[in-house]
Amino acid sequence: MALADNINAAAAALVAENTTLQALIAQFQSTIPAEALVADIIAGTADNLYISPAKFLAFLQAPGTNAVKQAISQTNTAPANAFFINPAIGSDSNPGTAATAPWKTTDHAASYLSQFSSPGLTLNIAAGTYDNLTLGASGISNWIVNCAGAGQTIFNTQSPTGFSVSAVNTNLSLSGCTIQSSAGSGLIADQSAVVHISNCNFGPTAANGQIDVNGAAALYLKGNVQASGASGWFADAAQGASIIFGGVGAPLALSYSGSSYAIANMCCGAAGTLSFASGYVTFNGTPTGKRFAIEFAELNTQGQGEYWIPGTIAGTNTNGLLK
Repeated sequence: MALADNINAAAAALVAENTTLQALIAQFQSTIPAEALVADIIAGTADNLYISPAKFLAFLQAPGTNAVKQAISQTNTAPANAFFINPAIGSDSNPGTAATAPWKTTDHAASYLSQFSSPGLTLNIAAGTYDNLTLGASGISNWIVNCAGAGQTIFNTQSPTGFSVSAVNTNLSLSGCTIQSSAGSGLIADQSAVVHISNCNFGPTAANGQIDVNGAAALYLKGNVQASGASGWFADAAQGASIIFGGVGAPLALSYSGSSYAIANMCCGAAGTLSFASGYVTFNGTPTGKRFAIEFAELNTQGQGEYWIPGTIAGTNTNGLLK
């Protein structure tokens, strides 16, 4: 049944999950435009404004983000700091707050948690094969995603967007999983997200690359990382994004096993930056394909030189900076 056909039931379900929203909706009895609530909610003087529950609910569910939605989400605190997913024993009707009562799917976890505000949440994901995990816009500023181990927790994404982090000013720490795709890209980060990847494997992808970073996002790669199978590229930074390989206290050992790249091992374009921490990055194995492809971007090997990047074909540089 369409939401418009049963707005009262939909409002009741929403109210049941959020007592803060319940208190607000109880006050909204007239038809003042919902936009008028913006300044008053933020200023804390919303008591004198009223709007019908149906109109306010429709406003909340409209596409996009606005100050009203953000103000409401900031008052809705997550019921716990840690959640669990296990496809073998889990159910999406469970609370998900204990290893003995986990959720079953990552889709449910992402959807449920997106409604909350929290300075940080931890997702503990058990061994199993999952589709994708999309961490989008929400009131959660820091995500920690702990998996059972590369080769045990496997994200074999079935959507072109892959495993994605698409949220402004969101931090993600991801460890111990394998990411591959039979439909599109592997891992995608954009919209100024900051992503830390450690001890993960990247398998073949149907299109694009194993790691795509765009839109001023930053990705840090560390620990033991393995790349395998065919893809467009291993890592690509574009549109002002950056990828940092290794660092002080965070060395990176990047291994290639049966890897082949249609475009190049390392790519950067449109003001993107790839930077390797001197003395903290080691390569093992050699992928098939070009070492790198630079176009109006920067590849910084910290003086190691272009032949330091693994590959079987010389790299290409079009109006870029290689150093």
